[in-house]
Order: sequence, then C-alpha cells, then structure tokens
Amino acid sequence: MQELREQVSKKQGKYVLSRRSVLQGALAGSALALGASLSGCSVLGLNRSRLNLGIAPGSQTLWRYVAQRKDELLGARGYDATFISYPDEATLRSAFIGGKVDVIASLVPTVAALADDGLAVQLFLPIAWLHEGYPFITTADSSIKGLKDFVGKRVATYPLDHPGMAYWRALYLASTKLDLSALNPTTSLSTDQLLLAKQVDVACMGGVQWAALQPNSQFRKVTDLETEWKQLSSDNRLLVFGGYIARREFIQQHAQFVKDFVDVHRQALQAYHSDRVRFLSVTAAYPNPPMSTADNQAQATYLGYDDVTPDRLVLSDQDVSDYQKLFSLMAQAGYLPKALSDIPSLFYRLPS
Repeated sequence: MQELREQVSKKQGKYVLSRRSVLQGALAGSALALGASLSGCSVLGLNRSRLNLGIAPGSQTLWRYVAQRKDELLGARGYDATFISYPDEATLRSAFIGGKVDVIASLVPTVAALADDGLAVQLFLPIAWLHEGYPFITTADSSIKGLKDFVGKRVATYPLDHPGMAYWRALYLASTKLDLSALNPTTSLSTDQLLLAKQVDVACMGGVQWAALQPNSQFRKVTDLETEWKQLSSDNRLLVFGGYIARREFIQQHAQFVKDFVDVHRQALQAYHSDRVRFLSVTAAYPNPPMSTADNQAQATYLGYDDVTPDRLVLSDQDVSDYQKLFSLMAQAGYLPKALSDIPSLFYRLPS
C-alpha cells in the first residue's frame, strides 16, 4: 500500500512538481478561495458545515475508518465532510495551497515545508506514529552492517525531497556526521526493484515493499527509522509520524470542529483496540485505494496503532520537543533550507 510514507508522484523517480513550483502555481487560487471564506465553512440548508479533507493516496488506516463512517461519525455532529484522495503529495499540496481543501493528512515534515514556503499552518491531530519506518534493505551476504557502511556503496533512496526522506536525512547526519545526499543515491519510488536487479547494494523501502521482500531469505534489514530515532532520543515512546494539517486561521475559526475531529478519531482508535475484526472490515470497505483486510492490518501496525493509546491523539510537550530536535537536524541536513524560528507554533495544542 502506498500510504502516508509513499506520497509522491513518479516521473523518472522524482517529484513531478517541486514545493516551490506548487506554491507559485496555486497562490492566486488560494487568495480567491480564502477571500470568499473557507470552503469548509459554508452552511447548507440542513445547517451542516461543509469541509473538504485531502490525502495522498488514501491508504492511511484511521482516515479510511472515519471516511467510511463519515455520516455517522461526523454527519451526526453537523459536518458534511468530503474525503478526497489525491494521486501524489504534490497534487495534494497544490490543492491545499489553492484552497480546494481545508485539511490535509501528511507526514509531519510537510508542516515544516509549508511553513518554510510562507504558509501559516499547524499540525493539530496526529494519526500515525513511527513503528519501523522506511527500512534500509540489503542482501543476506552483504558486508553492510550499519549506516556508516553505506560510504562507497551503491545506495537507493526515495527522492530526497520526499517528506519521508526528511527523517533519513536528519538521522543519517545525526548517526554518521555525514550528508546522505553526498552518497549520490539513486532516487526512485521503486527501490525494491533496483535491489532485486542488483543495480544497488542497499535500498530504502516503504513498508509494503519490504513486506513483500521479507519472506525471501536472500534479503535482510540493516536498520529503520524507529531504531535510529530511539538511539538518538533514548526514548521508547513512539514518535508522531503523521497527522492532519490546516491553516492556523482555519483552526482558530473552527475550534469546535477540531475538538470534534479529535474526539471522532479517539473513538476510531478505541474501536481498533476493542473490536479489530469489525474495525478492519470498515477500513477494507473504503474504496480508494482498494485494500484487503490484511493490507489494512499491516498498515495499522506499521503506523503504530498496536502500541499507542487514544491519549496520543492530543499533542504533548514531548511531541513538540521531539520535532524541535528533528526539524533542527532536517535544516542542518538540507531538507529545510534554513532553521525554523518558532517550531512550537507549528503544532496546535488542544485546550484542556
């Protein structure tokens, strides 16, 4: 499944649109849309607030559950919510900048990238936590034992401006004191195929790619993001990995929706823990993209649902502190062009 961690489009292994070109191409439409009032605020004849939410491409587990049960979970609270799946992160970001969607679900580095582009945005609801995360895979007989062994080897990664690679650029620098981009990696979304074809010695993969390859004894995992993060942080608490992002103005004007939306996701996570079979039947029924019950279970585990409780749906001081460290490293590693001046302002803390 191409979930939050694989939210880019392919064109010779690179983004079709860069962050800057997306921003420049959509700002005019954004001003128009926001000037007329946010699309999520129009009141219908039934006194229901209309909201548009976007994701790329729609395989995130809590998203699927809430979207499939939106009439019951959100309609009853007075919201007419439209859940829109986009083919890639660039298209999703363009829709958000252009005012076509009010809220997007993405990896946490997206909020920093949007802020760097000049948008006043905040992440307000985490729905994914770092469990494993983009493992580096090599052959069983390889001499590669850790990140420092990548020097001089043929390395494959996702495109280096992919939000998932922001973590590896930061953690590779923290672990080795080296720049991942200096390895001149081959960048592709099909890194598993490069390793299978023996075109590279080690490859960073999405969870689905590794799940397909893992039964083959010819391959083994070198390390993953969760392992490297725990070594850096000395903390077994799962890192927030992704969530919902909106403009600060939207959050301020729609505090009740934010509160309700958090509560709906709390119910959803509780449903996962209390009746997993029923929960997964709901997520498997969500049509875009098609995913089996087993696919949805693998995704839920990958996103940390087996290890977190509903209290993690509200951002904490520790969550913000984690990203003060990570965003600083991402700037040092070149994913962000400069250090962000006010990192806590990128996270909305639900009032107690």
